[in-house]
Amino acid sequence: MKKLFLLTFLGLILGSSWLSPSVGAKDDRGKNIHIDRSHQFPETRWANADHFIRVHVPHKAKAIEVLRFSIPENLRFAASQVEILTVDGQKIPASVTDTGRMIQIEFARSIGKNTQFDIHIKHVIKVSVSRPAVYAISAQLVNGGQDEFVGEAYFRSY
Repeated sequence: MKKLFLLTFLGLILGSSWLSPSVGAKDDRGKNIHIDRSHQFPETRWANADHFIRVHVPHKAKAIEVLRFSIPENLRFAASQVEILTVDGQKIPASVTDTGRMIQIEFARSIGKNTQFDIHIKHVIKVSVSRPAVYAISAQLVNGGQDEFVGEAYFRSY
């Protein structure tokens, strides 16, 4: 009888947590701009791969004018290799500049609320595989002035 009670109780707890709504990275109810996902193609190549970082601007967030991200120490690529794409793969007009170890993306039109877009970095060369590559991303919001931290995109070493 105790086992039956315990199993029922455990089932109710697990079932209620599964059914209850929770705010996740892909949820649109938040107000913070965040990274939905990041991946590399091909996945297991040591050098000369493409990096994709998906940024999500939720419904309650402010629009983005400028996006900045640091270039990890163990990676090499040029600003000309960075393009901004919609989720459907269409180019978003933006100017990309390299300011040392930082890439700055100025959008022709601000990226509005309830939008997802991809940062596509082509032909990334890994100088060393001793540690993972981490892009720290920040955004300058419309009428915001200061940068807001968006998140970190993590790419493991192979």
